[in-house]
Parts: sequence; C-alpha cells; structure tokens
Amino acid sequence: LQTRYLPGTNHLELRFSDPLDPASVRDQVLIPGFSPKVWANGPLLSVDLGRVPSTEQESLSVTLLTGLATSKGIHLPRKIQETIPIRPLPPQARWVGEGEILPLRDRLTLPFETVGLRSIQVTAFAIREHRMGQFLQVNPLSGGEELARVGRSLWRKTLELGNDPVQLNRWQRHHLDLSDLLRNHRGEIIRITLSFHRGNTTLTCAQSAPPPIQEEPLRDADGNSSQGSSFWDNWEPGNPAFDWSERNNPCCDAYYNPNFNGDRVRVSRNFLCTN
Repeated sequence: LQTRYLPGTNHLELRFSDPLDPASVRDQVLIPGFSPKVWANGPLLSVDLGRVPSTEQESLSVTLLTGLATSKGIHLPRKIQETIPIRPLPPQARWVGEGEILPLRDRLTLPFETVGLRSIQVTAFAIREHRMGQFLQVNPLSGGEELARVGRSLWRKTLELGNDPVQLNRWQRHHLDLSDLLRNHRGEIIRITLSFHRGNTTLTCAQSAPPPIQEEPLRDADGNSSQGSSFWDNWEPGNPAFDWSERNNPCCDAYYNPNFNGDRVRVSRNFLCTN
C-alpha cells in the first residue's frame, strides 16, 4: 500500500497492488475528525477529506475496513491502520547500522538514508596509520576531535540521489561503494561525512535567490586539512547562516549550519578495513 497526501489540499491518495471494486469503497475509510468521500479508479483510491487539515496537524490516522475489495471480489483480510504524514519532513541524512571495523571483501557498500534531498556531498578523510596513537589519545575509534593534526582530506564528491520529489520526500535508502577507498587505505581510519546545503534539497523555496551557502573547497592533501576550522566556525554579524531564529527553517541557510543541526545536515562515520 502506497499513500500520498497532497500538501495544502484536502486530497489523499492510496494506491493498492490490485484494481479495486468501486462499489466496495463507500464507508470503508475512517479518518478521525474528517468525513471523507472516497472513489476508486483501478488500484488508486482517492480520498476527499472535506476540508484542509490545520497547519498544526502533522499526520492523518487512516483506517481501512474489511469491506474494501478488489475487482475480483477479494476483501481485505483484516482492518488496516496507517499513519500518513501530512507535513513534509525537513531535509535530513543518516547512517544505517553501527560499527567502525569492516571485514576485507571484494566489494564494500555502506547504507545511508536521506529525506528531502536530490543530491548530497560525500567527503573522505584519512587518519594516517602512523598518527593512530595520537588520534586515539583524544578520540574513541568513532571520534572526530582534532583531526587536522592526524590526517588529510582525500576528496569530496556530489552524489545524485534522483529527481522524483514524491519518492525523495520520504526516507530513501542508498548505498555508497567504498571498496577502492578502503582497499587503497588499508590500515588507516577513513572518515566519511555526508553533508548538504540548501541547493541539494527538493524544496522549491530553498532553490530561490540568493545562492545557497556551500562548504569551503577542500584544501591540499598534505596536511592542510579542511577538517579543522571551517566557514561554520566563523560567526559573522548579519550573516543569515548564523540566524538562530531560523535554525528550524529549511528554506534558510541557518538550517544547514552544523552548529545548529549537526545531527541532520552533517553526519560522519569512521571505518577501518581489516582482514
């Protein structure tokens, strides 16, 4: 069952795997606080809520009753309850799973998930093998403190995630192939950072002028690492990226400031490949 709410409207869509019997859908959809009218067209069940939900409401609780049937007369085996978000989730990224030590394999892919993003920046940083002791003096294996003195930046790439806003505005899983990277840096800790700015999102408001504030280019890989201080560490009066009052507004640059929303907009994970 796929569900879709059209933001700012009174319309809801539920898509089934099989065509529905139009005569079976009446009074088979319950939504507390609403008097829905429903009609079926093939596998698509359209719902008119009767009014637009209030701006404070974040989701709809939908119950499908067993009288609902396919065009072949097959009824739902049980009552189905779905919670459908009606307020879009803000752009976010997160890693899937835990652990820092990876077994050596021919192919190593790491899963991560995003919502509200068309693309994302992936940055690779290597902690030198001969600096491992220095790194572990101030960090656990998963840490990220004082990196500029123990490692170097390798590269930053932009990864395209798709162009379907309906799908991209739900949590989507992706896989990052790190086979060559970990194989070429065996014995070193590789720190992968997922980050994004306003221009990477699916939000229409976020694409408007002025241009989004982006991360500084990576410096050279001979010790002058961008993993030290960055643009985000240098507060400037009047700069919209440092406007605390807009930190929860994804249409503004302040939302993408990792000092405000680091657990959403800039997530890092360390990996060590071993036999």
